[in-house]
Amino acid sequence: MIERRIIIGLVTSTNYIRQIENIWDTQLLESSTARMLAGWVWEYYGKYHKAPNREIENIYYQKLKEGLNKEIGEEIETKVELHGQRPWIWKATGGDWNMLVLTGSEKSPGKKTPPDKYILEPLLFWMFCLSINDGRGRIGDSNITFHIVYKEDVKIWTYRIGESEANEYLTRLVSDYLNQKKMEWLPFEEVTSQSIAPHKLRDDEISEDKKARFQTELQEVYGETASYLIKLANPCLPDMAFDKVRGRFRVFFEFLDGE
Repeated sequence: MIERRIIIGLVTSTNYIRQIENIWDTQLLESSTARMLAGWVWEYYGKYHKAPNREIENIYYQKLKEGLNKEIGEEIETKVELHGQRPWIWKATGGDWNMLVLTGSEKSPGKKTPPDKYILEPLLFWMFCLSINDGRGRIGDSNITFHIVYKEDVKIWTYRIGESEANEYLTRLVSDYLNQKKMEWLPFEEVTSQSIAPHKLRDDEISEDKKARFQTELQEVYGETASYLIKLANPCLPDMAFDKVRGRFRVFFEFLDGE
């Protein structure tokens, strides 16, 4: 995820390139495809002194003409086209849907602990399905139950999300992403594990003091981040983090039941 955000920053933002130019090291990227795309960006920047933006498409097609391995080209295209696909999803006899999510993680949430980061992409996928005509036609008003498989445990959470709620959430999410002036730091695990929990509080429990304390807690956690890739991406902690976290992550904790 972080490598993708770094590549997006390189492709779209001249200011971002200038910020990291002196500390950049391509070998820190694990993905060979990411390293290749970054190389194209730096080559373009060295010649034109700006980020390529949409010109990256022409660079890509030019590389194909120059002999870029077709399998690599297909990998670049496939990552965009297939993102969000879920392999194990089925409809139960009663009409509700189920999804199996394999994590491979040795760490699972406690007995009364709410969902962790592994619920993010599956639930987003479900909301995407609700937002398109073909998906709505298949889903109707069914519930969705996620079976999250860890190495030594299985957690089950059921959700009921309507079409309008899904559309509103996705519109807000995309709008936040496109309108941000700088990449924002709001990782799921960190923002949902502080003593102040914006995603759990009732409206009548919210106060300006709690918002300020939450902002301070996140600032401290962000300051302790040791990841070089995070430092390379150079995200910012947004103002009004409490409101953003509440709006972005509350839906993941509004499940009907879980075990």
